[in-house]
Amino acid sequence: YRLSIIEREKNLKNAFQVDKSVYNEENLLIIDDILTTGSTIKEMIKSLTDVDIHKITAFTTSCTASHVSNQQLI
Repeated sequence: YRLSIIEREKNLKNAFQVDKSVYNEENLLIIDDILTTGSTIKEMIKSLTDVDIHKITAFTTSCTASHVSNQQLI
C-alpha cells in the first residue's frame, strides 16, 4: 500500500498516545522496521515530547532508497 508523504503524515497525525504515569525516567528506544518518510518516528517523538519526555533514541533497521544519498551507512 503506497501513501504519499502528505498522506502518511495525515494518517499518523495524533496516532500515538502516551501515558506518562508509566514512564520511569529511563531513556526510550523507538524501533521502526523501515524508514520510508520518517513520519512514524517523527509523530512518536512529537507525542513523547508533548508530555515532556525527552530522553529518546530512534533506530531503524533499514530505509528506502530515497533516504540513501551521499551518507555513509554503517
